[in-house]
Amino acid sequence: MEDTNASSVRLPQAMCDRRQQLEWAPPTWMGDVCEAILHKPYCHLRLLGSHNSGSYAITKDSPFSSQAPGIFSRSGVKVLARSMLAKVCADWAKTQSLNILQQLLGGVRYYDLRIVWERARDSFSGRWWIMHTLHSVPLSDAIRDIATFYLSDASRAAEVITLDFQHVYCRADDKGPATASLLADLDPIAPLLIDPRRLNMHSTMKAIWANPCRIFAVFPQYVCDWFDARCASLHSREGSVYSVWHNCNSKQQLLALLTLQSTGADCVPEAASHRLSVMQAVLTIRGGDVVAGVMPNAQRFTVADLAEEVNSDSLKCFAMAHLQKQPAPGVLMLDFVERGSCSVALPQPQNTQVMMAPIQLCVMLNFVA
Repeated sequence: MEDTNASSVRLPQAMCDRRQQLEWAPPTWMGDVCEAILHKPYCHLRLLGSHNSGSYAITKDSPFSSQAPGIFSRSGVKVLARSMLAKVCADWAKTQSLNILQQLLGGVRYYDLRIVWERARDSFSGRWWIMHTLHSVPLSDAIRDIATFYLSDASRAAEVITLDFQHVYCRADDKGPATASLLADLDPIAPLLIDPRRLNMHSTMKAIWANPCRIFAVFPQYVCDWFDARCASLHSREGSVYSVWHNCNSKQQLLALLTLQSTGADCVPEAASHRLSVMQAVLTIRGGDVVAGVMPNAQRFTVADLAEEVNSDSLKCFAMAHLQKQPAPGVLMLDFVERGSCSVALPQPQNTQVMMAPIQLCVMLNFVA
């Protein structure tokens, strides 16, 4: 038993007692544990987040985005490169298997979104697409999923989510129609958007729940500036989210970084303590890996393979950081967010171990005093 516990996260008795007093379900977990988080600032909660949340629909037949990197966007070689590397690119670009509604029902409360405005051929009209090198789904599809989550079941009314639009791509001469289209896409959830003039990431859950709005829509400042007074419910990313991209290319490199964060050696700076901070527990693809993937007899990996390899260790690092009460990020952002588990050792008198899925572990950590 002792050897097993050495590789497990050990829970304090008080946390176990508190956890057993409250029953919760992933679709409604915030409301279910409201007593435990009522007086906590939103940015101090422990939340499960998904990386490139909207990439679930990417396949080898998905169109390449106009913002595809490197050789995929150079006109002289892009047709050849795209045809040769489409399958490999899809394996690396798809980082989630669940759609947005399924992620919401699974308890995910932070969404990493990258969108691009694509103009229709020979026209100034167009639409916003969720992308990760390749197109996945129109933004409107994801927004419809979010509206469905809230409007189809009143028991979910306490759930508070963050839509973090990390990258918003639009040509300067398309800004007019693109802005109008973005407003239209957001319209189904407009009544749920939290006004930054009233509430922010450091507001307590009690203060947020005192209002009917439940969604932090976070955009780069330059996008907020597009709207002027037409949409005042957008939060500037620069003042709302602390999320440092480290470009880790190996499991060893990633776990070394997460270990630093879990021991406080690479903690969230005091100046960012009022923002929602994100632990990016994901690996970055190298261009050479994509090219090598088309070679005969090449050993091919997908993001799904890597998630199976790193998610469980990432969960342990995240748990240890918060159990040791280090100033660690509150959001654990994963690829294939449903995968991985963490062995948790329950103290006496139970003297047992349980395997916790990502959402179970994140919710449990909200019982840390």
